[in-house]
Amino acid sequence: MSDPTSPASPMSTSAALSTEDEAVVASFDTLIEAELARGRLEAEGISARIVDGNTVSIAQHLSGALGGVKLVVAESDDAAARALLFAPSALAEGEAVLDAELSREPEAALPTLDTPDGVAERALRAAVLGFVLFPPLLHLWSLVLAAQVRGRPLSARARRRVVIALVLDGIALAASAALAALLFG
Repeated sequence: MSDPTSPASPMSTSAALSTEDEAVVASFDTLIEAELARGRLEAEGISARIVDGNTVSIAQHLSGALGGVKLVVAESDDAAARALLFAPSALAEGEAVLDAELSREPEAALPTLDTPDGVAERALRAAVLGFVLFPPLLHLWSLVLAAQVRGRPLSARARRRVVIALVLDGIALAASAALAALLFG
């Protein structure tokens, strides 16, 4: 638990104690976003505090009226804080960064419903939704869809989806049969 009088606390009253003029560097929708930005600034040696953090956390609907959760720094640090927070890359120079998004090959577009991969996707969705909506009916539909792609060329992802759908269908239909036997047998 942090000290409520600490400048790091969202309940800080240090605005009245400040000897330097302050500037709002950024405004955020949530306290968590503001805390992350404050931590970034303080890691670089820029003292910052949060204003209206608790009010917005308790009454989120007031965020727009209050201007969000504000991150405040000394006016002398305003330009440096803005440069740090709004730079294209908020990482310090010299840090090794592995950007998986850039090194990864672009994903293929989602399959359309009339392709075998699309039918495999629909089979899995029917199997999963079958546990929530119309259990035996959607599982039977999932089996019909899985039968439609049998013998047709499928991607590795679609093959996995068909196998998962068949396993889910098997479990659900076996459980339905056991329940029917207990109730009516």
